[in-house]
Amino acid sequence: MRENFITEEEETELLGFLESEQFDREGEREVAQYGEYFKYMGSRTKPRPMPEPIDRILKKLNSQYGSKHSESRFHYSLNSCLVNRYSDNNTCLPEHSDNEGDIDLKSSILF
Repeated sequence: MRENFITEEEETELLGFLESEQFDREGEREVAQYGEYFKYMGSRTKPRPMPEPIDRILKKLNSQYGSKHSESRFHYSLNSCLVNRYSDNNTCLPEHSDNEGDIDLKSSILF
């Protein structure tokens, strides 16, 4: 990822939006999921419609980093966003690897 990928205006809008959002508690963290549903171990949160501030960033990411593979089965675009919020600097998501059945092993998703 490159430095200054989003503008200060986009950052301010995104942070303002997230500060006004209600998050759902999942263990030691709070989460909000937007866009397409992504199931992960321990997930209980249902996705909400994609908000404009996040949608604009996903569109920028997709235009610059989306798949351009010659085989259409490998094409992808980012269509969901999971936001994790922690209560303090001592709480975090531990190092892990995803092992979800929904991920196509031949896709460009790293896990």
